[in-house]
Amino acid sequence: MLDALTTHPDSEFIKMVEEALRHWHDCIELGQSPLAEWAKVEGGSHVERGKQLQQLLNDSIESLRPADKRPPEPLPRTWYNYAVLHDAYVEGAQNREIMARLYISEGTFNRTRRNAIRGLARLLVEKIRR
Repeated sequence: MLDALTTHPDSEFIKMVEEALRHWHDCIELGQSPLAEWAKVEGGSHVERGKQLQQLLNDSIESLRPADKRPPEPLPRTWYNYAVLHDAYVEGAQNREIMARLYISEGTFNRTRRNAIRGLARLLVEKIRR
């Protein structure tokens, strides 16, 4: 069962990860999120839990980074997953701005974001449930 979840996280878990990413800059909301509960994030308060979850998400996103230094734009395809997650959620850039940076269409952007979130969810399962 755990192997199945690791290779193919269920849609509810993926939604949990996406919802946490949407509240990236709100430590109060992150601390109360189902993902914080799932990941067994501990802290003295829900704000501390939120900060810990934010750090876990940040570390996981950074582990998707393909190389040490980000190359000049347009980025190679190997950077798409990292760039979409980092730029959209960590930096808070608008989707149109990210599409322009990557020189991709809205459809390609949406597919890339879904793929990146699924990959991040799988990575979290692998990290937390080892």
